Amino acid sequence: MLDIVLSLPVADVSRTVDFYHHVLGFELVGATGKGGVTRARVKLGTVELLFRTARSQSIGEALRSSDADDRIIIHFKVEDIFSLYKRARTRATIIRELEPTLFGTVEFAIEDADGIVLSFSQANHNATLPRFTSDEINHTGKPF
Repeated sequence: MLDIVLSLPVADVSRTVDFYHHVLGFELVGATGKGGVTRARVKLGTVELLFRTARSQSIGEALRSSDADDRIIIHFKVEDIFSLYKRARTRATIIRELEPTLFGTVEFAIEDADGIVLSFSQANHNATLPRFTSDEINHTGKPF
């Protein structure tokens, strides 16, 4: 095997492509479909994802009604987790805050437009977690 491309069912392909572009920086490679987009491929670096229109429009509701640990989770290894976290926290729902793990990484997770959990990690070479100013803290006292 040389590579893998995940094909994910989504409620609205255009909305999902927009989310992955604006939140994470993916670029549209191509889209097809009659009477609307039914499939789209996006790419960022060497990572490619394929989105397809789900037959059930309630796919997002079904995923969100499940515990985050029981959902589809896509893990991405990244180079600059702090910049990505700063960008994502204002544009997506944070499922797990930025934190060091027992596996020697720093990680956080968000939910995409269809309830799929996207987890991001970077090797933690004794990196210090960034401090947030009071302007960057939401009403719950957590960074947003």
